[in-house]
Amino acid sequence: MSTAAGAHVVVVGGGLVAATLTRELRRLGHTGPITIVSDEAEVPYDRPPLSKQVLAGTVTPEETRLLKPADLEDLDVTLRLEQPAAGLNPVAREVELADGGRLGYDVLVVATGSRARRLPTVPELSGVHHLRSLDDATAIAEALPGVRRLVVIGAGFIGLEVAAVARNRDIEVTVVETAARPLSRVLGEDAGEVVIELHEERGVEVRCSATVVEVRGADGVEGVLLDGGEFLPADLLLVGVGAVPNTEWLEGSGIEIDNGVVCDDRGRTSLPHVYAAGDVARWRNALTGAHARAEQWQSALEQASVVADAVTGGGRVWDTVPYFWSDQYDRKLQFCGAAGPVSERRDTARGPVVLFGDGDEQLVGVLTVGNPRALAQGRRLVAAGTAWPQAQEWLAGL
Repeated sequence: MSTAAGAHVVVVGGGLVAATLTRELRRLGHTGPITIVSDEAEVPYDRPPLSKQVLAGTVTPEETRLLKPADLEDLDVTLRLEQPAAGLNPVAREVELADGGRLGYDVLVVATGSRARRLPTVPELSGVHHLRSLDDATAIAEALPGVRRLVVIGAGFIGLEVAAVARNRDIEVTVVETAARPLSRVLGEDAGEVVIELHEERGVEVRCSATVVEVRGADGVEGVLLDGGEFLPADLLLVGVGAVPNTEWLEGSGIEIDNGVVCDDRGRTSLPHVYAAGDVARWRNALTGAHARAEQWQSALEQASVVADAVTGGGRVWDTVPYFWSDQYDRKLQFCGAAGPVSERRDTARGPVVLFGDGDEQLVGVLTVGNPRALAQGRRLVAAGTAWPQAQEWLAGL
């Protein structure tokens, strides 16, 4: 599905995929117009700092921007901000905009990302926050100096990163998680134990196997009631219970959607001339064979690069070992591959390392805390399809 160098490429979504794709298209010689359509007022910005450095005040909102004014001019890209997409007509090759306008394309890249999942039991109260956008992060950063007690619903990466920032400010923090361990659905029990130790050592109270059944407050949040009857007071409540792909605007277009826009290993969707990448897309990984929505910065970056290659006539596929990281306190949690049903942990001098096997004698994933060298080695072992006994020998030698 390559296209002419002068074709009009439209990207719906104004995040990492849009910025990376634009740079890559120009680098690969694409000369046609590029238009980025975004429902936000901001130019594409980087999201990882939002739950960490922006809240800590070490990175300003301006420093998160991925495309500076000079970049926009050099890349000759047209931005259409505060323009939500409302529909897609693949026959006419048009994106329908919320203001009634239509935007034609030769190639469309769907990169509308995801949004924070909402809980029906959590009302819209002052002091209740979700974190997905720059506006969300700015609001939390402005509120934190006046906060004494923070409750986080959901022990996912966003919630844990905010908990770490708050503890560094001496705020009392309680994390409430319905599962038996943090991140256990994603990384398993061993990884969950590592996370609990990391946070409890710094004074965070982690309540697992607990559910918030009521949020109390009149003019603002006052606290939450747990299913066991305990009331936890809070000045600020962060809800971090996952994300939902933004695919509603594609309904009726005929594009295949199944927990995200379904793509092959080159980002091609079920519609001709339409690609998707990033959090909104469910790609097939040619190396692992997995077909999943990644929600990872590194995956979005790589997928945008593969799509640019495909649009300009290349033949690359997405075949790297999935990777993500999370900065919490002074430690970096890094994970690559997949969390298989078998795991083994070793506490090295640099920090814990957890191996994951597929149950069929092969290494499929590695988690490290504060040990980037081990993660890099582990990622190569996963990519090489290392046998489980050999991986255990490597772990023992760390």
